[in-house]
Amino acid sequence: MSHIPIFALSGFIGVTIYFYFENNAISMIAVSSTSIIIIVIPIFTLIAEIIVFKVKLTAKKIISVIVSFIGVYFIVGINIGGTSSNSLKGYLLMFGAVLAWVVYTIITRPLYKKYSQIAIVYFQTLFGTLFLIPFAIFETTNWDLVSNVIIFNVMYLGVFCSAIAYYLYIYAMNHLGVSTTSLFLNLLPAITVVASYFILKEDITVYQIIGGVLVIFAVYLVNTGNKENKQDSMEEENLEIVT
Repeated sequence: MSHIPIFALSGFIGVTIYFYFENNAISMIAVSSTSIIIIVIPIFTLIAEIIVFKVKLTAKKIISVIVSFIGVYFIVGINIGGTSSNSLKGYLLMFGAVLAWVVYTIITRPLYKKYSQIAIVYFQTLFGTLFLIPFAIFETTNWDLVSNVIIFNVMYLGVFCSAIAYYLYIYAMNHLGVSTTSLFLNLLPAITVVASYFILKEDITVYQIIGGVLVIFAVYLVNTGNKENKQDSMEEENLEIVT
């Protein structure tokens, strides 16, 4: 298979690196904060498309990027001076996860034109799991804490959040395109913030709300459907990454 290196690289970045960053970040900062940071993925994806696919940069896109970063500053920047070094590390890890996902999306794009969604998910998950083994070996684990609840949670993450979610995401990219698909990630913060408030009893600050609104507005603005966006989408579909 000629695309084995791409499967390996995308699996390493989209599975190994992404989950390493995200899981460690969640242990250091509030779940609501991580979910809102994820919403900048569409903006970072836009920047990657401009660089890789030479998508036309418009005034609306520039404004969207500026507003999104202002929103992120409200989410994490205002309180950075008063956060612990552990929390700051958590924010940096979460942004690392965002960048990893954007790179994964760009790398995966050429694959769905030649392989089925099942094949893509299978090989990426296979390589991603293999690359995770060294991390698992050197990680200290207290096996006495393993319970039926933890086993169920791991199974849920593996089946629904990994296998099925990756399959559906790649399927959506194949039919909707990279930018449009990334827009649907904006549902994550809304659902996660509400869930963390009711289930984990986490507080939501005014700054987080303001920042979240700004970032959501920026992503909405850049993805507003019009003839210009449709033309950019058509141009994107006609571009290939040199592999």
